[in-house]
Order: sequence, then C-alpha cells, then structure tokens
Amino acid sequence: MTRQAGLRALLLALLLPAALLVACASEQERLDRHLAEAEKYAEAGQTREALIELRSALKLRPQSAQVNERIADVLRQRGRYEEAVFFYREAQRLDPQRIEPLLAEIPLIAGVDGARAVELVEQALERAPGDPRVHRRHSELALLQRDTEQALAAALTALELDPEDVESSLNLAVVQRARVREHRLRDEEPPEELFRSALEALERADREPGSVPARLERARILASWEGHREEAAAAYRSAVELAARQERLGLEYAAAEEARSWARGTNQPKLLRWALERLFAIDPEALAEAAVVTENADFSPQLRQAWLELVQLEQQEKQAGEAVLERLLERRPEDAELHVLHARFLAAQGRLDDALARLDQGAARGVDPPQLLDEAVRLALLAGKVPEAGAYLERTRKDHAGDPRTLMAEARLALQAARLAEAAELLRRVNDVRESAESHRLLAMAELRGRNLAAATKEIDRAVQLAPADAETLRLKAYIHHQAQDWSAVIATMRALRRAGATLTPRDRLLLVRPLYALDQAPAGRALLEELLAQGNASVEVAVAYALNEGPSDPARAAEVVDQALGRRPGELRLILAATSLDLRRDRLDRALARLDGALQANPTNARLLLLRAQTLARAERFEQAERDARAAFEQDPDVPGALPLLLSLYRAQDKLDEAVRQLEETEQAGLLTTRNRALLGQLHLALGDLDRARVLYEAVLREDPGLAVAKNDLAYLLARQGDDLDRALRLAQEAQEELGLNPNVVDTLGFVFLRKGLAGPAVEQLRYAVSLAEESGQEAPALLRYHLGLALRALGREAEAAQEFEKALAVDPNFPDAEAARRELEAARAAEKPPAS
Repeated sequence: MTRQAGLRALLLALLLPAALLVACASEQERLDRHLAEAEKYAEAGQTREALIELRSALKLRPQSAQVNERIADVLRQRGRYEEAVFFYREAQRLDPQRIEPLLAEIPLIAGVDGARAVELVEQALERAPGDPRVHRRHSELALLQRDTEQALAAALTALELDPEDVESSLNLAVVQRARVREHRLRDEEPPEELFRSALEALERADREPGSVPARLERARILASWEGHREEAAAAYRSAVELAARQERLGLEYAAAEEARSWARGTNQPKLLRWALERLFAIDPEALAEAAVVTENADFSPQLRQAWLELVQLEQQEKQAGEAVLERLLERRPEDAELHVLHARFLAAQGRLDDALARLDQGAARGVDPPQLLDEAVRLALLAGKVPEAGAYLERTRKDHAGDPRTLMAEARLALQAARLAEAAELLRRVNDVRESAESHRLLAMAELRGRNLAAATKEIDRAVQLAPADAETLRLKAYIHHQAQDWSAVIATMRALRRAGATLTPRDRLLLVRPLYALDQAPAGRALLEELLAQGNASVEVAVAYALNEGPSDPARAAEVVDQALGRRPGELRLILAATSLDLRRDRLDRALARLDGALQANPTNARLLLLRAQTLARAERFEQAERDARAAFEQDPDVPGALPLLLSLYRAQDKLDEAVRQLEETEQAGLLTTRNRALLGQLHLALGDLDRARVLYEAVLREDPGLAVAKNDLAYLLARQGDDLDRALRLAQEAQEELGLNPNVVDTLGFVFLRKGLAGPAVEQLRYAVSLAEESGQEAPALLRYHLGLALRALGREAEAAQEFEKALAVDPNFPDAEAARRELEAARAAEKPPAS
C-alpha cells in the first residue's frame, strides 16, 4: 500500500462513524417531525393528512410498534376497521408486551369474531390483571354476549381497581341499564336499586368539566325508569348543552338526534321542538369535519330530515313552515337539496305553480340546474302535467345532456309512458355514474311494473341502504314485498317506516292486513280492518279487503261491509265483484243475479259485468244463458280475464265442444270468421289438444291484429307447451302482461314460460302471484294455475309444497284438462317427500 492510499483509508475510518451518527440523527429528527405533524393533524380532525404523515413515519421505522398502533388509531377513527385491525395486530407482533393495541382490537372484532375477542380478553387479563381498562373490555364483551352477570362482575372489578376512573363508572351504568332491560324482557319489574346504582355511577363519571356520554347515559336510564320522564328530558337538554359548551359538534349532534327520537316516540312536543331547533342550527359540512366517522362522512340527509320535521311542526302549530325554509335558504342559498325541499313543501300545500317557479328561479341562478329541473319534471308528472314535464326535460337536455339528473328526468317520463325497458336502461346508466336512493327507487319501480320482483327487491334494498329513513322508499319496499308475498318482510318494513318517524296512512295499514292473515294473525288483521272501517266512509279497497279476508269465516259481516260500501259507490265494479263472490259463497244466486241485472241495465256493454253474470249463471247451471253472456263479454273485449276459459268450460258442460269447433271452422272456411272468433277457435283447439291447428290460427290472428294481447298470451302458452321457440314465447308473454296488466291467466303464462326455460325460481315467484291475483276476487284460484305452481315447486325440489298445490288443483276441479298429469305429479311428489327406509 502506498503512503497516500494508507492516509485515505485512515481518513475514511475516522469519518465513517461521524457520518453514520449524522444520518441517524437526521432520520430520528424526520421521524419525530412526521409524528408531531400527524398529531397536529389528528387533533384538528384532518385524519387524511394525519395518515399521510404516519405512513411516512412507518417507512422510516417499519418495525415501530408505536407507529403501527397510531396508524391503527387513525384508521379506526375514519371507520376503516379491517385495516385498523391489521395494524393493531402488527403492533402486538412487534411488541407483545404492549396492552393498548390488544385492547383496541377487541371492540372492532367482538361482533364478527367473538372467539378471537374472548381470546384477546383472556390474554389481557393474564398480562395486566391490575389494569382497569382490561376489566372494562371484559365487561363490554360480556355485555355484547348477553352475559350481564359476568359484565357486572368485571365492571365492579374495574371500579375497585380505580374508584376515580370515569370510564369505569360509565361502564357500570351501561351494565345496570342492560340488567333493567333484561328484567323487562322477562316481564318483571326492575328493582329500583338498579336505577339508583346506575345514577350513582354516572354522578362519579360526570365530574368537572363534565361528561357528555355520562349525561346521555343518565338520560337513557331516566327514560327507562317509570315516572322520571321530566328528569330524562332535562338530562337530554343538559347533554346537548354541555357538548355545545365544549365545542364538540359531533357529540352535540348525536345527543340532539337521540333527544329528538325519544321525544317523538314518547309524544313530547316541547322537547321535540327544542331538539329540532338544535339540529336546525347545525351546519352539515361543519359536522362532517368535526365528526369523522367514515370516509366521506355526509350528515346532510339526516339533518335535512330534521329540518323537514321542523317545517312540518311549524306548519301544524303556527302555519309558518315556509318561514323555516326561508331561513334555511338564506343561510344556504346554493344548497340545491334545500331548493328541492322548499318546492316539495309548496307542492304539498297545493301551490304547484309557486313550487315550479322557485325551481325555475334557482336553476336560472345556476344552483345545480339538472337537479332542480329534474325535480320540476317530477312535480309536474305527479300533478298529471305531462306536457309541462316534457318542456322541463327539453330545457335540461339542451344544456346538460348526459348529466345523471337529466337521465333521471328522461327515465321519469319513460316510466310515465310505460316504456319500462327504456326507463330501466336510463336508470342503470345513472347508477353507473352516480347512484342515489332516488335512482334505485325508480329502477325498483320499473322492475316492479315489469313484474321482475327479484330485481325490484334488489334495487329497493339498495335504495333503503342509501336512505334508510326515507318514507317514500320504505313504502315502495313494503309494496314490493307485498307483491312478492313476502309477508314477514312487509311487516318488518312497516316497522322500519314507523321507526323512521312516519305516520302510517290508512293505505299503509291496509297493506298490513293480508300479511297478518297469512301469518296466522287473523285477530290482529280483523282488528285492523275494523279500525279502518270505523274511520267512516272507508275506501273501496278496505271493503274489498274485508270481503277477501273475512268472507270465508264471517260471510254475513263481510256482506254487510260490502253492501254499505255499495250504498256509497253503487256502480263500483270491484264492490260488485266482491258482493257477488260473497253471495255465491252463501249460495244466494238469485240475489247475486238480481244485483248483476241491475248493474247491466245501467251499463249493458261492460265486459266484466257480462262475464260475472255468465259465471253466476254457470253456477246456477243455466248454461245457455251463461254461454250467451260469456260470448257477449268476449265480443266486447277479447282480453277480458277469464272469458275464454269460461266458454270452454260451458261447452264441456253442455257437451258442445266439438259442435262449437265445427261451427267456427265452417265459418272460417267460408271466410266469415272475425279475428276475435278466430282467437276463440284457437283456444278451443288448444283445449282439445290440437296444438298444431291452434298455432296456425293464432299466427293468423296476430298477422291480422298484431296488438291482440289475448292471442299473444295464448300463443306464448302454446309455444311453451310445445317447448318450441321459447325465446319468442317469453317475448310474447311479456308483451301480453305489459298490455293486459294484472290478469291471473297472463301472469300464469309468463310463469309457465319461465318454468319451461328452466328458470324455476322466477317461475315460482310469478305463479304464486298469479294464484294471489286469482284469489283477490274472493274465489278459488283455477286448477291449472295451482298445477303449474306445483310443477315449478317440484323443479326446485320443494316436494311437500308441490304436493299441496297438486292437491288444491284437484280439489278445485278433479276433471280439469291436466288432471291426470296432476295426479301423477302428486304421487311422485309424495314419494320424493318420504325419507328413505332405514
């Protein structure tokens, strides 16, 4: 080595440790700076910026348990719980002696992984048996698992370890309230000592400068203690006011919202008004900034609901609801939702022109024109002003084509014109860009009107997720479940509607009647019907529902109800149908015929009345007269539900089926058969099993009259029977249903096509609906509908239910065309239902 090389080596050896020391000092300084900045951001509620600083710190010190734990804390604050759990576990792995990350993880996983939570509690108890925080976590977990004895023991231990600990005192009060609830669930009166013990603990927790959670818990305890309502109201006020003094906006909102909910549920208008005024003063953006609960926290919907409630309260008490909205608009002039709220308020007051003018003014000032003009379209359509709605749509299309709210307006008009596929496509485009409760609600409506109940349910469930307290959305959800005959879901949705603060309308309550009867709660259903009747001038719907549900058990009372309704609405077809059904149930054929004769004198060409008289005459075995009326009904309206099946049964009863076919065929060969009678001839050949001739006739009918819905329906059924061109059969059945609406035979055809296409689930849904529609007249569903439903249930492997449907079909008509096939299917279903021999 030369002398110069040796000097360089010595110099490097001397300088290297100093350089390393400088680098380490620099790294530590940077780490401390990132941590300090993170704390500043976190204290200011800027959790996103805090996370950025903490992740920079983690790059410098990836093995730091402290940094991992702090990242987990901020993630938990932002509602990102799964990520928080990951970092808490990293902190535990890096420093197994740290108790904090272990305790922080327990509440995050207790509801989803109880076994892991118990394991963590046991570890914490083993490592730090003298730490009151550990026993508090133990108490909280036991409470979640409904073990109040263990929860109480752990809470008392925590207090023994540190009698001055505020959190432990609060935890004991929560446990005592849970014990009160337990007593009530067992129909026992809770001992007063439980209430006093909880309040004593809360006094210890509410030391200077005061604890908002403790005061809220005090309000809950007093609210559950009979005779202490005034004290509970004062406690709620105290909690809200303390949160305001401490400038804790998130807690102020939570306490005021809870006070509002309790006041509404216990009918305390003074406290309700006070809570609403407190919520009225809160700014949604400031609240979202102060109370970071989840990513993109948005409290606007909840606050707007409170504002609307205050408006309604003012309107009821002082006729001054509009003044509240004016104050809000002065405070938030660029808030498009407030302009919408104001317009809806005015429209509800019968001031549609004022409402539309307000929306016009806001849009002209540039306050989200697509949203305001879409609302104008909505209000105009609700008022039946379709041209005005179209004009508003053209305005928003001109300047805002492609905007999601413009697409919504287009979808509204498409729905109004029954262009269901177009409406659904537009709404899916909206949801791809910016979904909302309203867009999913409208899509649910489109799917419902297209009888796609599964899709409608999916869309309305998403709408409820986005707006859980919206009354209009919940009402539509209840109606969809009613159409799907999901009776338990109807009742659950109505409960949610009540929890959302809505008052159940007579229509809402009527929707509950059928589910109550279906779920073996007939006394409750009857009481509800009587209550609706007692309101005076009950609607046609109430009388018809009474006949449908009470007719089988109490036909005399049902007939009395329907007769009273007919006295008010003598020409109402639904009431005549219900009255006739009740007369037939009691074999009062002369009475039924006299009523129908009178109705037909006033309206001799009404196809539904002619058909009803034909059915009644057939019941009296006056077949020739019945045939004449049925033919007249068919001539008046070939799409009238049930005309062709009745004619077929009358021809069979008179042994005239072959003769009718011969006469019609001769007329056809002479070139004199009308299009409608050609459809009848096709139906006769279909009944005789000559599918090929029937198909030729139906094809000819549709060439002459492509819009004849009854021919579309019959051809769809024929194609399904033959298993030929099922895609065309589906298209024809859907078109027939769209044109004929709630016709049991048409709904049955679509269900049968689904079944033949291998779609057993949708088939059962559709066929159940067909049976339900048929029964709404108060009569038994036709045997063929029951048979088809049985086939669909068998395809799903539900053999016991299928057997019941086959039995019902054969009980209704032992000789219907597919009776032999039904008997074979019944035997097969019973055999499949039996368990194999041991």
